[in-house]
Amino acid sequence: MLLLVNTISDHFGSGITALVCSSDQFSDNRTDSTLAQTRVEADDFTMTKVLIAIAVSLVFVQGSCAFIWERKTRLTIAERFQTVPSEKETTRKIAKHFLGFDPKKILQNLREGGLPSLSFDAVFVIDTSKSISQDGHRNSLRALRLLIDKTNPETKFAAISYSNKATLRFNFTKKEEAIGKLNVTMIPFEGGDTNTQEAIDKCTKLILNPRSRARRGIAKRVLIITDGQSNIHKTKTLYRALQLKQAGAQVFVIAVGGYIKGINEIVSLASSTDGHLYRVRDTKGLLRIVKLIPPWSMMESFMKRTWLAGMLGKKPKAFAWKKHTRHHKRRM
Repeated sequence: MLLLVNTISDHFGSGITALVCSSDQFSDNRTDSTLAQTRVEADDFTMTKVLIAIAVSLVFVQGSCAFIWERKTRLTIAERFQTVPSEKETTRKIAKHFLGFDPKKILQNLREGGLPSLSFDAVFVIDTSKSISQDGHRNSLRALRLLIDKTNPETKFAAISYSNKATLRFNFTKKEEAIGKLNVTMIPFEGGDTNTQEAIDKCTKLILNPRSRARRGIAKRVLIITDGQSNIHKTKTLYRALQLKQAGAQVFVIAVGGYIKGINEIVSLASSTDGHLYRVRDTKGLLRIVKLIPPWSMMESFMKRTWLAGMLGKKPKAFAWKKHTRHHKRRM
């Protein structure tokens, strides 16, 4: 810092000396020379104050920047999202962001005059590559069947699976039909490589295709289940994800595994890291998490009770997350 100040001082000092010399060359009057010297001294005093102000400012900025960076986590993106949160935390995140069941937001919507429908069009994009394993694939399908059962009856579902290639398994259909199709016969385990970009591209075309029975004006949510980065045309993967988001879809990702190679790509697929990215240790953990999500009947009952309490001028009760969680843990 002192070196910088001295450099600035030397620079301006040489400039001032040059001005004084120039003044002496063009004037033989001693009085003018004396006045010039007085001006130089005044300028030196002003420049000294300026240099002190610059030095203090630089010290302050340097210290502020250091504080800003130091108070943030020192973990890289990869290290930060390798951590698997508690199953309770992930359960609430999926219920809140993917299913749309947010008790606090529901209370706010009721005050503004209506019950939320919680209806949407969903696409499941299922990784069936060799790293998943057959048992893991079965658990994934079972978890998705249970997840469908937690949704509004008006919600519609489609499915795409991918390994070496991506395959559209079924177009948007009612939840009962979707549950019947999410099995190893309709969606077999393929055990190849991971062509994520082709699966996402098919998903974008599915959403934009009127023949897919996608409903106009209804929210589109894509849920990708994967355990690692793509390895076929991987340079296209994030571009395909951007196209999907530009088509109006929210992209949710369930990242399976204690440590995931290529976590940066998976993080970038999601629409956000807060509400759209979920980490689970394995597919058994995913199954346990989905079981902890309240059934649709319980969500609907809460919304109706809350609406009735508001109509009667009573204070609505908060949703009993703990009671529901204990009940389902005993059943498991």
